[in-house]
Amino acid sequence: MKSSKLGKNTSIRVENITPWGIWLIIKEKEYFIDFEEFPYFKEQKINDVQNVQLLHGDHLYWPILDIDLEIDNFENPTKYPLKSNQANIERTLNPTVGTALDFCKKQQKSHVKRPDSHAEKRSAIG
Repeated sequence: MKSSKLGKNTSIRVENITPWGIWLIIKEKEYFIDFEEFPYFKEQKINDVQNVQLLHGDHLYWPILDIDLEIDNFENPTKYPLKSNQANIERTLNPTVGTALDFCKKQQKSHVKRPDSHAEKRSAIG
């Protein structure tokens, strides 16, 4: 088993990206970022989504995407109305890299349906 590089933030990591959203592990707790609730992540490059920093213990920052969220956004999403920049969602992508959603579509069979519950989402990733 390899150790993390010195100075690397191990308190947060992108665990998985599915056609429905992104699984994050933050301070040993699992969170699901649903693309329906957080649409600005859906069409982003995989590397940009994975480049996330945990600041001040509860603040998440994606520097390339210029997205700031707090852990409470995932724990209580109804408290925070969504305001996304459509221009950012539709930004020009590098076709050789692709998006997280493109990657997932290649990985999934066409007959897979969207899970209805959190438990179904969790079981869909294995």
